[in-house]
Amino acid sequence: MASLYKCKLDANGNWNEMPRALCELLGYKREELQKLKLTDLIREEDQQEIEAYLNELTQNKAPELAIETEIASNLGEQIPIQASLQTVPAKSDEDKIILVVIFDLTDQRKFERKWKTSKQQFESLFRYNPLPVYCYDLEGNFRDVNEKLAEFTGLSQEELIGMNFDEFINGKDLELSTEYFEKAKQGQAGQYEIEVIVNNGVKKDIQVTKFPMYMGDEIVGVYGILEDITEQKNREKAVRESEQRFRSMFENNPHSVFYFDTNGTFLSANKKFEELTGYSESEIKEKTFIPFIHPEDRESTQVHFGNALNGGVEEYEITGITKSGKEKQVRITNFPYYEGDDITGVFGICEDITEKKIAEQELRRSKQRWHQLVEYNPQPVLITQDGTIVFINKVGAEYYQAKSANELIGKPITSLGNIEPLSDAENRINRLAENNQLEPHEYKIVLADGEKRHVETHSIPIIYKGKHAIQTVVHDISDLKEKQQSIGKSLKQKETLLQEIHHRVKNNLAVISGLLELQQMNITDKDTINALKDSQLRIQSMAMIHEKLYQSETLDSIGFDVYLEELVESINSTYTSAYKNVTTEFVLDHVRLDLNQAIPCSLIVNEVIVNCYKHAFDEESDGLIKFSLEYDAPTVFLEISDNGRGLPDDFDISIQQSLGTTLMNVLTHQINGEMSLGNNSHSNGTIFELQFEKTNSEA
Repeated sequence: MASLYKCKLDANGNWNEMPRALCELLGYKREELQKLKLTDLIREEDQQEIEAYLNELTQNKAPELAIETEIASNLGEQIPIQASLQTVPAKSDEDKIILVVIFDLTDQRKFERKWKTSKQQFESLFRYNPLPVYCYDLEGNFRDVNEKLAEFTGLSQEELIGMNFDEFINGKDLELSTEYFEKAKQGQAGQYEIEVIVNNGVKKDIQVTKFPMYMGDEIVGVYGILEDITEQKNREKAVRESEQRFRSMFENNPHSVFYFDTNGTFLSANKKFEELTGYSESEIKEKTFIPFIHPEDRESTQVHFGNALNGGVEEYEITGITKSGKEKQVRITNFPYYEGDDITGVFGICEDITEKKIAEQELRRSKQRWHQLVEYNPQPVLITQDGTIVFINKVGAEYYQAKSANELIGKPITSLGNIEPLSDAENRINRLAENNQLEPHEYKIVLADGEKRHVETHSIPIIYKGKHAIQTVVHDISDLKEKQQSIGKSLKQKETLLQEIHHRVKNNLAVISGLLELQQMNITDKDTINALKDSQLRIQSMAMIHEKLYQSETLDSIGFDVYLEELVESINSTYTSAYKNVTTEFVLDHVRLDLNQAIPCSLIVNEVIVNCYKHAFDEESDGLIKFSLEYDAPTVFLEISDNGRGLPDDFDISIQQSLGTTLMNVLTHQINGEMSLGNNSHSNGTIFELQFEKTNSEA
């Protein structure tokens, strides 16, 4: 607070009264100060103004004067003051007293200088701040902004004045920004992070600091400072993502992952480590890796660990020991664990290769077995790659008339001899190269000395020494071929002989049938003629069987469905004069029967059909005979039905004594079949049914 000094002057400007405090301020003794006028002490440029004022006071022209000036102390120091001069009424001009009130402005001037400096500093801080700075009015509109905010938003300072900062804020953060703006209006400073969209449409993350703007004790606006933290956020995001990737890779790695400090003490391990060793993460912490290693591998493991601490990447195989004491073959990869530029530990990735080692061992044994099997195989075995021989066993080398296997290695497969047909061999090689599995194949080959041989090759695609190859086993079938040719020739002779036998049997039966025909011409008894005719038909049915057999390619079976139609046609032609209006219908499966079943069946059918023609129909009446042949392996079903008069009610085929019925019973028993003959329950006439199991021959 400014010091106040009250003084009095006479009309001539001499001191009338002065306080001691003024003497102390100016550094004068009272008597020294009494000798000086006020105008002697103030600065020169203000002296005339005060002297003129004193003159005016004496003339009653100016009632009061207030002036700011400087007063000199005894030490020559200029002290800033404000002086107020006022005349005190008196009876005469000589008695007039001038009341002088002096205010020491030293502290005020210091404050003003400090305030000015502070204002300049604030203005500089506002204008030249490396961060965007602005101030709002109480409505949230920009009153002032620095150049950095203009650069940040992409708008000019002039364009920003009057805009509302909310226009830049992403909608999701608007509520948060408004909350801190309201707090600043209430006198609370605050800091928060939001996302804004600047003029070029780019989204940026910023950190905003808001605080109240005072004028005196009144809040007239809000200051704001923002910092672009987009890169920081991106870095933080990258760090989080990197950490997430690390944790994901660490936790979900298919192998055991762990890391140590520089002393080899476990810091952490994933679940796979627990599955492999049986130790949980809590059990291994503060333990070194040494107890988990087989004693024979501990020294080498420490060397690898030390190399990793020096920045190297180490990969090696050791035997580990699980919690249960079981030994495991593992492959370890160690590499340094960095924090910044410093190595603070070692990472480890452990792969369980126990089964792989067992498989490798088994593969070695398998290769040994394969080598022994191939090398000592009594058949030639060779392996080719792209048509070139890369392996051949000793037997193969001897077969192809080479002195040793090495003599043939590297040569084309065609060097083994001429292959007939060559096109077949080339085609099979191409198909095998495509990993196709092929059936064995026969070739004729001509060896180096001109000898001709028959071979059967068994080829498969394989991998040999890491490359695709074809392995071929060669069987010499020359002797087998000779035997097959001999057997084939003998079989052909037997087939010809069998055909001749069937032909002669058929001819002989035809002769017998002819004799019976001649005999009928010399007999007048009708019953005898019918008996001879029945016998003739039986002989003809057997003759037809032999005819079919010698015409058949197989010689041991006939198509019974075709035979059945021809047999019916033959019988029909015999009885056509008496029964011109009998028709036949056929529903037949294809069934082949051998000789032992075909002849009995033909005789049975002959008896049934003849009886139909002779007994089922009245003369000159229409008749229908249906034939059904079904095959449901292995059973054959034969059904013959007519629409004739039917059988007597007391008819029983099993007790009939006629030649025909006796023959049918005997023949049915011969083929292990079952038969029935009776009236048709569904229509008029009779129905015959026969079933038996077919012998094992072509259907």
